[in-house]
Amino acid sequence: MSNAPPASEGEWRPLRSPYARLVTDPIRTTQALLDPERVLFLSPSTRAILDLCDGSRTTHEIISSLKKQHPNAPIERDVPPALASLHAKGALAYSPLAPVAVVTEQERDGARGDDLRPPLAMTAELTFRCPLRCGYCSNPTDLGAFADELSVEDWLKVLDEAADAGVLQCSFSGGEPLLFDGLEQLIARARARGMYTNLITSAHGLTEERLDALVRAGIEHVQISVQHADPRRADALSGVSAQRSLHEHKLWAARAVVARSVALSINVVLHRETIESVGALIDLAESVGAVRLELASVQSHGWALANRAALLPTRAQGEAASRVAKAAKARIGAKMRVVYVVPDYYADRPKPCMDGWGRKFITVAPDGRVLPCPGAHALPMRFDRVLEGATIEELWRTSEPFNAFRGTAWMPEPCASCDERDRDFGGCRCQAFALTGSANNTDPTCSKSPHHAVVTSAREEAERAAPLIQLRRYHRDRG
Repeated sequence: MSNAPPASEGEWRPLRSPYARLVTDPIRTTQALLDPERVLFLSPSTRAILDLCDGSRTTHEIISSLKKQHPNAPIERDVPPALASLHAKGALAYSPLAPVAVVTEQERDGARGDDLRPPLAMTAELTFRCPLRCGYCSNPTDLGAFADELSVEDWLKVLDEAADAGVLQCSFSGGEPLLFDGLEQLIARARARGMYTNLITSAHGLTEERLDALVRAGIEHVQISVQHADPRRADALSGVSAQRSLHEHKLWAARAVVARSVALSINVVLHRETIESVGALIDLAESVGAVRLELASVQSHGWALANRAALLPTRAQGEAASRVAKAAKARIGAKMRVVYVVPDYYADRPKPCMDGWGRKFITVAPDGRVLPCPGAHALPMRFDRVLEGATIEELWRTSEPFNAFRGTAWMPEPCASCDERDRDFGGCRCQAFALTGSANNTDPTCSKSPHHAVVTSAREEAERAAPLIQLRRYHRDRG
């Protein structure tokens, strides 16, 4: 007979998130919980707690069950905060009955400093073809250099190599990945190899039939981009002329994803034209049932760099948006994860771009180039290609480009002696190259950088009247 007190109708009964999947990672020989674009590595005790979170047990009943298995462990002390933390991280289904816990630090799984571990996630950029003409696009301006796309058969081999290397998250992106014939085959292979499957899409051209096919293939998470909260302005920013509003189609697609019990994220690129509508964008994401909202400040790469004067928000805009996002996080809690990315140009220290060059993430470009991040195609480096002899695991560990800025040994001053070097890893190499002409320089967004004046000048420029955003132009047939 259980010693737990009688359950009340108002008691929380923890349930593992329907969008999370428990896996045994054979490469790292550990347990992991996979959910949209995130990996949580689990201790044996946390795994034991999760195994009991089936929605039928109260916290007291979970404690009682674990005490029988581990009579000498401090179960009553450790389980309640563990459950609260798992709920705050989204590992458990949202419940207003759950205790509040604040996750103060980003999960930092993987390597620290110069320690190298297997890659955690891969972005598979299937194509740079795209029906949209967004002026903030960070994809290459020279699309002709990526004209030779990998075949379905090539990508199947890439996915196998990625799984063998230890990749646990696979995001199918572009361009517009829905334009790639064979997408469903790739999703099915990634899922069969144990990877969590994410689709990063504009939803342009998505139909009921195509969505059903993607679900049958095994898609677990769909991220849909939204250009603005206002339909008219959203359609104008996308540059798409259509009889039906693309924005309204996106909202239909978002609800259709949720209706199929697939995790939904909304992604918004924040720039001068959108940043003042953060509150409305948060309301929009809540209204369609998103579990995650990414408010990502524009990155000045690719076409977006050419439009920087029109896109960079003012400091006042950024600070106001940050306050709105912070208040929304407090109000919404674990019901929807709100990710707000502060504009690089207004931070005193650089962000750890991709959590450090070559530490966790791999990007495979449409032509097979293996990159440490999606923007690295702009750097004057020769990146190896998949299926040219070396496997993804070999390229991850030994290729010259991946090791060029990995860890801290490469750093110049002031990074080399900075006590934050193991947290920001020198910032963004692509940004350093774009703004200073050398990827070896300190990220100029850092106030310690000798090139910081480039950023302060851009801030001053942002305070003046902005020019019109120039929609992206394509210089070759997009097919």
